Amino acid sequence: MNEQKGEILYYKTGELKYEGTLDSHRQMHGYGVLYKKTGTKRYVGQFKHGKITGEGTLYNDHETKIYHGGFDDSAYHGFGKSYYDNGILEYEGYFDDGFRLGEGTLYYTTGKVYKQGVWKNDCLINGLTFFYYQEKSIIFKDDVLVSMPFVT
Repeated sequence: MNEQKGEILYYKTGELKYEGTLDSHRQMHGYGVLYKKTGTKRYVGQFKHGKITGEGTLYNDHETKIYHGGFDDSAYHGFGKSYYDNGILEYEGYFDDGFRLGEGTLYYTTGKVYKQGVWKNDCLINGLTFFYYQEKSIIFKDDVLVSMPFVT
């Protein structure tokens, strides 16, 4: 495939849309930066024939990272990390077609573990759920209480 280097694409209204490599059909392909019409970064990473595919980083309207990891056909895929809008880690683990699938850990906005284990379609199907009270943790495994250390 004949790739062109360092190309720029614009929205029909004239704003910068994309900087990076293109394929012979002038589709985003290889490494590049995709911008919103406001001029802020939307995505930095790999493209394949016009679609977000490969490894990259997705940003919110304030250019705060909201996801870093694998993509396939513009959906989260493979290992990745999602972030709350303020940039704090929300989840790290595996995705398939945009959904949590396989091993992963979901975090509270405080950074403490909330749910950890095996996921399917964004639901924890086998694992632990953590609640915290006065800096102590209460742990459930598959909805059954397994640890409440401050009760005597």
